[in-house]
Amino acid sequence: MNIDLIKTTHQILMCGLIKEAGMFFASSTKRIAGSKLKLPSTNKEIEYLMSSLMSFYHLNKNYIHHLILGSTFHFLFVSIHPFKDGNGRAARLIHSFILLKSGYPIFAFNPEKKYEYFKYLENGRESDVTDFVSFIIDEHKNILPERSKR
Repeated sequence: MNIDLIKTTHQILMCGLIKEAGMFFASSTKRIAGSKLKLPSTNKEIEYLMSSLMSFYHLNKNYIHHLILGSTFHFLFVSIHPFKDGNGRAARLIHSFILLKSGYPIFAFNPEKKYEYFKYLENGRESDVTDFVSFIIDEHKNILPERSKR
């Protein structure tokens, strides 16, 4: 996995929806609506944070369980918010890629848990990522038995 793959993934996901599909986009608003998170304000800052995220992934992919790695990557990616729109969609798809590489099924988010997802995401930004990771892993555990029945 690398930054070019992430940009290509975003470009495919958002093609025809936004003109900036696949391009990092520094926000002039500085914050996500309803969030206390400060967004990167320059493309240079986004490039640096995404490069750091790639280093985190590659340094830990053989040492951290993929359920934890995927959830943490998901959290960090959404927190960086490198694109104008579609960051959550891209994060969930990349999360699924991380899981598939280790033999797990894709990450399927329960839309009924959307409020909880955003609550844990915001709480993680204010303290640490543990509750978000636990929430995501619990959600993944809930879908595993359901998928094994198919």
